Amino acid sequence: MWKVQAVAHPTIGIVLLGGLKDQVDRLPYHSSAGIAYSLMERESVARTTMEIGAEKEGVIINGTPIDSLDSRSPMKIIKKYEKILRTKYGNGNVSIISDNENILSGSSDAGAAALGKCIEASIDVDPLELELEMRKVSESAGRSYYGGLTITYGGDRPHTRKILDSRPFNEMVILSA
Repeated sequence: MWKVQAVAHPTIGIVLLGGLKDQVDRLPYHSSAGIAYSLMERESVARTTMEIGAEKEGVIINGTPIDSLDSRSPMKIIKKYEKILRTKYGNGNVSIISDNENILSGSSDAGAAALGKCIEASIDVDPLELELEMRKVSESAGRSYYGGLTITYGGDRPHTRKILDSRPFNEMVILSA
């Protein structure tokens, strides 16, 4: 059995997406920017565990089973890498358990990014291809995957680039009502 866990911080859009030109692959019309956040007195993360060789296959998010056929199911990411994962870790069931901890907004991007980090820790993967797969779950997943301040470039092969890590923002506060 193989088990790996990863976390990713949720994000807030600074320059918003402006719509999707492809609803299935969740490709943006335009470039956007965002910043990963955490709360002042406690961390805000999606904590995701991927297990190969699990008793039962499936996805559980915040204690609720998710239909693997749902159009934005995290199993879409697994399907892309399933053959490589099973070759390396055995033919057992793949289980994904993800819990949001203190997230105000951006839980789907953080959850998809945390799963992407689980996959990256398990097999050799092209980060641009992985981001395209994470995007099928949440179009903003690249922001959470890289963290800090990011720009996501639109186009036929959108990709995200980190501009600044989180350190310059340690003393900044975003207030909401």
